[in-house]
Amino acid sequence: MLAHRLSGIAGSFGHTSLSTLAGDIDYDLTQDQLVTDEKLSELVTALELIIREVRGSGPTGS
Repeated sequence: MLAHRLSGIAGSFGHTSLSTLAGDIDYDLTQDQLVTDEKLSELVTALELIIREVRGSGPTGS
């Protein structure tokens, strides 16, 4: 359920790669499949990039 929510929220904010990754993970989980370490690693990387973007666009630019 968390992956499904993350997919929707990411898509709403225009983060299509994160939305797609989270959607893929959500699908795997709904099919009772194991999520690969590779997919989880890609998801973490995508989240880290977005967090860096958000921090960089703050009021002070730091």
